[in-house]
Amino acid sequence: MNDIELAKEAKRIFLHTVSLDARYSVAEGGRTVAIHFGYLFNNIYSNLNQINQTANPSIPAYPQIETPQLNFVRSPEQQTKLITSMPIFNATIIQNQKIKKGLSEVESMSIDLYKRELVKEVEAYVKRLQEEQLYVLLTNTLKQ
Repeated sequence: MNDIELAKEAKRIFLHTVSLDARYSVAEGGRTVAIHFGYLFNNIYSNLNQINQTANPSIPAYPQIETPQLNFVRSPEQQTKLITSMPIFNATIIQNQKIKKGLSEVESMSIDLYKRELVKEVEAYVKRLQEEQLYVLLTNTLKQ
């Protein structure tokens, strides 16, 4: 990253974020489960009804419970969320921004250092070529 991008990223830390999460799910198959409340309570209710009929016939009778069938197949679902967040205060954000600025300064220094090193190497190469040309000129001059 160059220093401009690092500075932009450091500023972006303080801005709010918006995200959209969407989900759609469809379930196929599933199970049908019978819950056997009738087996548990029907015998008890029958005995209570017999006792109540002999003791006091005006008491209403307990009903017989059917065994319900529950279908565990989920219907299609759709969920969409829009999430916004903005940091109020977080010391780590400020430190992170300082670190990003420091990184951008270090990167610009390393670029300057690379430029200086490149100029030094090019100058050394040019000087070497000049020395070779001077040597060729000197040898040709001495031969004549």
